[in-house]
Amino acid sequence: MTRFVLDTDVLISLEMTAGGLGLSERGKVPVVVTDVVWEELIAPGDPNARAQAFAQALAGVVTELQPGSAPAETLVALQQEPTTEGPGEHSVIAYCVHDREAIAVLQDKGAIRRGVEELRGRVMGFLGELVERGILTWPEAHTAAAKYRRQYNHARVPVWWPGAESRCATNRPGC
Repeated sequence: MTRFVLDTDVLISLEMTAGGLGLSERGKVPVVVTDVVWEELIAPGDPNARAQAFAQALAGVVTELQPGSAPAETLVALQQEPTTEGPGEHSVIAYCVHDREAIAVLQDKGAIRRGVEELRGRVMGFLGELVERGILTWPEAHTAAAKYRRQYNHARVPVWWPGAESRCATNRPGC
């Protein structure tokens, strides 16, 4: 079964922009949260550890990269100088290198490029997949994506999203 390995930035963005969707109350989602990402989710001044609670609600458990395991060794190899991404992103890529059913979900453009190089394209958007699996509706995904695009200054809607073709053909905002 395909699982999605979410980076720290993705979890924080989802929690902040899609919190109103009640995604964390819909039960477990086929996601993996590595122990490295889990540690990065601790936000200074957040006594409720909202991002960690959100991650745990989605994933259920934290996946530890056991010392000496193949993913842990790949994580170490990815972090050799010059370091191009952070440890959370490297842990996502390292996990996916050794699990062919896992797909990396990354936000940072540098990490996405590295993921594409290491994983031969097993990097993808997440909201569309949640819709395909019946976890979100298209209107909910569009709402979350619109909030995300405003917050992170991303202007475009993927052309494969329902309705994106008509918006892009008219050059309206969001394309």
